Parts: sequence; C-alpha cells; structure tokens
Amino acid sequence: MIERWEDHHKETIEQLVQRLDLPEELVPIAFAIWRASRLRAARTPKSLIVDVVYMLAHMTGNRRSITDMRDAALVVIQRRTKPFNQDRRKNEVVWIETDWARDIVLANIPDEQSFEDFLNR
Repeated sequence: MIERWEDHHKETIEQLVQRLDLPEELVPIAFAIWRASRLRAARTPKSLIVDVVYMLAHMTGNRRSITDMRDAALVVIQRRTKPFNQDRRKNEVVWIETDWARDIVLANIPDEQSFEDFLNR
C-alpha cells in the first residue's frame, strides 16, 4: 500500500520535472530527498514535491522562477503551489533551514556552497 502511494508521488515528481524541462536525472534525487523529508517537513506531500524540485533546480543551475513553479504545479497537481510557502504562525523556521533537512540534502547533493546559495536566494 505505501509503495503504491510513494510510486504515485514519484510519478508526480517525474511529471513536474518534465513540465519544467529539467534534466530527468533530478527525479531519483528529488524522490530521495522527498522521501526522507516527508514525515518531518510541515508541508503536504505534493507541496513538499514542489519545494524539493524548486531547490534542486536552483542547486543544479537549472533555476526556475516562482511563477514557473506555480504554473507547473497547477498543471501537474491541479493546485498553484508556491515553493516554501509555509505558515510561519505554525512554524517559525522553514523546513529547509533545519539541521535535519541540511543533512538530507547534502547526503544527496554534496555541494555545500550550492546549498548555501539556495538558502541565501
């Protein structure tokens, strides 16, 4: 059952990457980061996909605008979703700024400078 659910979300990642014309090599990395983060990040699973794909696009030099991400999300998940649009009344820190998220990202893309550049965008 969980495998089917995860497969569905991996397909969503594939569709979003394709819609944004990003390298398909990002799919397994995005899925690994999404899978490791989904129980800890204060985001719905599909909003987290948008966050992760946006971050990876930025970190790999394939930057996409917030508008591009929102438009692609509307087509793929039928909801305009802004990357990292977190309700700060509930959480003061965006999930990507936590130590555990840093560890997950750097375990999958060991480029600390690129990660720091993303955080300072």
